[in-house]
Amino acid sequence: MFHVFKELCFFVAMKLSQLILIFTMLTAFAYHAEAQISYSPITIEQKGTIFKHRVYMRSDVEMNGVQLLKLLGKDPNLNSYTKSMAVNTVFDKLFFTAGVVLVSLPVVDAIQGDDNPNWNLAYIGASCIAVSVPFKIAFRKKAYQAVSYYNSGYNQTSGLDVQFDISPVGGKLSIRF
Repeated sequence: MFHVFKELCFFVAMKLSQLILIFTMLTAFAYHAEAQISYSPITIEQKGTIFKHRVYMRSDVEMNGVQLLKLLGKDPNLNSYTKSMAVNTVFDKLFFTAGVVLVSLPVVDAIQGDDNPNWNLAYIGASCIAVSVPFKIAFRKKAYQAVSYYNSGYNQTSGLDVQFDISPVGGKLSIRF
């Protein structure tokens, strides 16, 4: 009987040591996972020499506009910004893509040797590309506002934003309300 009791105590001690080991490992993993979640601001940078484009940076990771939208879309505090950003990006992509296709059709026809390509399609395509520009500008404006709101710790900025920028061509003073 004593032998059975001794084996039972040994078995319970082993299970208890395994539980302590599992608990310690889970605590260490939870602490490590908590350490991974940290605040890092988002910056907006211009990239490119000839064709300039905006790049959104967070923790040394470059993002385009759609990736920024996905990142900010996870945050419920930024819903008012991300909804209009999503609408603007959809219409921008839609009009721009339609415009590129419509411009490409007569150009391809002309390259293939067609004597009379339908240049009206190219004019309509150029108009679609021109229509996409305000949507792109609205997206950039909302993205700038969303990034500013995010970086300020969800504090609403004042209604007046004054910026003075100097470039090789000259300077500009912009006031946003």
